[in-house]
Amino acid sequence: MSLTFKGDFLIALRKAPSKRTQQEIETLQKTFKTLSSLKSCAHSELLKYATKARYEYYPANSILYKKGDDYTSWFILISGAVFSSGSIFYPPACFGQEPKAPGGASKRPLQCYTVEPSELIVIDTERARKKSSTTSVTPTLSPSRPHVRVRSSIASNDSPSHSGM
Repeated sequence: MSLTFKGDFLIALRKAPSKRTQQEIETLQKTFKTLSSLKSCAHSELLKYATKARYEYYPANSILYKKGDDYTSWFILISGAVFSSGSIFYPPACFGQEPKAPGGASKRPLQCYTVEPSELIVIDTERARKKSSTTSVTPTLSPSRPHVRVRSSIASNDSPSHSGM
């Protein structure tokens, strides 16, 4: 795990966003500012991320999103590794953001999945908040981390393929 993601930061992140104190939001915001991919973000944008970010754990070979899915969230990797766009990402990588082209892309062009057990910061987009959240995977609790959502692994017949991604 990166040194950036320890102690008070993880405690605050694992809390439901609506239950965070002002101090916990500030802790998240300050840590986000230390990430190279978020250094150029305005104070107000980091504050928005700190108030809506959530923690999720995924076992190895879990699909984070599929080709054709809407851009409803983006991710910051805390631990583990993910495969997307022909590359493997390691902490503290940010990935899954919607392209900033005019109008943006409406659908994800590729699948993304965990290569090993991974802890993620998930930040929902405006589109996700406008649309009711429906998923085919029912989150469960991690046996080693109470109150942490876990997504189920890829079924054997839906195994990720490096070709065609």
